[in-house]
Amino acid sequence: MNNPDIIKEFYRGYADRIVSKRWRSKYPLRAYVHERQYQSVLSYVKPGMNVLDAGCGEGILSLMMAEKGACVTGVDLSIPNVEVCIKRAAEHNLSGRVSFQTGDVEHLPFEDNFFDLVVSSHVLEHVPDFNKGLSEVIHVRGFKLEEVGIISRDLGHFLPYLMVLFLLYLLWFQDVRVLMSPMAEKIFHTYFDLFMRWKREFLQ
Repeated sequence: MNNPDIIKEFYRGYADRIVSKRWRSKYPLRAYVHERQYQSVLSYVKPGMNVLDAGCGEGILSLMMAEKGACVTGVDLSIPNVEVCIKRAAEHNLSGRVSFQTGDVEHLPFEDNFFDLVVSSHVLEHVPDFNKGLSEVIHVRGFKLEEVGIISRDLGHFLPYLMVLFLLYLLWFQDVRVLMSPMAEKIFHTYFDLFMRWKREFLQ
């Protein structure tokens, strides 16, 4: 996808759909894998941190970080998603520690080094301009965390080769962390050629 309006339309109602796929999935293995991913991210979160969740989606991770004592700002492209996030924060009595706003990861409205930690989970593979999205995430703080997760085609435009790109970025940005599920990491090391074929398929 490279049309922002199409992307916005696609993600309307996405929050409720993705909750049933991840956090409250009826499939134990899927729920387990996503829980492990969340815990990997949470290991970087400390009480009192000022954290940005860039592309917060359904807000699950934002709320988890707030529960650990961080001050969290969640930004998402979709107005309905942000509304869901605000509602869930109130339901969990976390409105004082987490706020949500509509925004574009490619144009983050924050000053340089504004945050102690920036989390961008399952996001940059969906933005029209990958390099622009990454540069925006980088400039708002010196420490970034991109959680790549499981290889999936559920959304129709996941690009597995981003794992390769993030490894290349590690050569220049020592404070970028790429977290993959054990399943994704195994596949990454075993099926590199398959990733390249998927890349060509998705970009056609």
